[in-house]
Amino acid sequence: MKIYIDLLIISNALITLVLVKLLSIITHSALKRKGHVLSIMFGAISSTIIILKAENFIESLAITIVKVFILLITVKLAFDPQSKQKLFSYTMYYIALNIVLGGICLAVWEFFGAGFIKAHNMTVYFKIPIWLLMMCVAATYFIITIYEKHSFRNSCKNKAYKAVFTYGDISLTLPAVSDSGNVLIDSFSGEPVVIFSSNKLYDYFELDNENKYYSSGFHLIPYSTVSSKSLMPVTLKGKTLIIESDSIIKEIKCAVGIVKSSGKERAIFNPKLLM
Repeated sequence: MKIYIDLLIISNALITLVLVKLLSIITHSALKRKGHVLSIMFGAISSTIIILKAENFIESLAITIVKVFILLITVKLAFDPQSKQKLFSYTMYYIALNIVLGGICLAVWEFFGAGFIKAHNMTVYFKIPIWLLMMCVAATYFIITIYEKHSFRNSCKNKAYKAVFTYGDISLTLPAVSDSGNVLIDSFSGEPVVIFSSNKLYDYFELDNENKYYSSGFHLIPYSTVSSKSLMPVTLKGKTLIIESDSIIKEIKCAVGIVKSSGKERAIFNPKLLM
């Protein structure tokens, strides 16, 4: 099959657009505005790896390493994970999405004898008119966006939530508030923070004493309210569950911030964590 560079680059730009959007939904992470654009451009230009031909095992291995490195850079640009562990996990998810895409293309090729698909060096090329490719990607992106908004609206409905935090010998259940305004991110791990406003937890971990933070797995991150700015003790240890209407239980991957309560004790989480 003759490969046209312009179609190759445009098609892979569109594919990258869809894949990073899917990764954003899977990981509950916001795309970086400028980095998102750069990741699409990088994914598009790096698709030219399809023209390389390996003559032996060493060359095949080198191309594979280059491709994995390309995926890693794409993820880094799109999300800018704050830790190596998070970058690694996001890249693994992204590789899985690429494998799924490859599987779909293989299925189409097998069942329909499609002569318009070429897959080489873990890169896909579609020999179809650009207008048709753009329509297909636009439709896919539209469906993903509608799904995301529908899931978000469902999670924002007036429902009774409870949050359970378990760490070592202590387990506490509090009424929980679903608040899309809680966009606090742990600057060390990149994880979203669920805030537990609880004097019981604050006193149990002796968070008035900063000398005990590190021995109990806590660190400080800055946060702000309408009237002030301060520091919040945050931990990545323990387990957090969200209970919806006393029936649906979901364990969420997050960091937990603990602050003193000035009134009713409760937890605050971003509803996107339930998507």
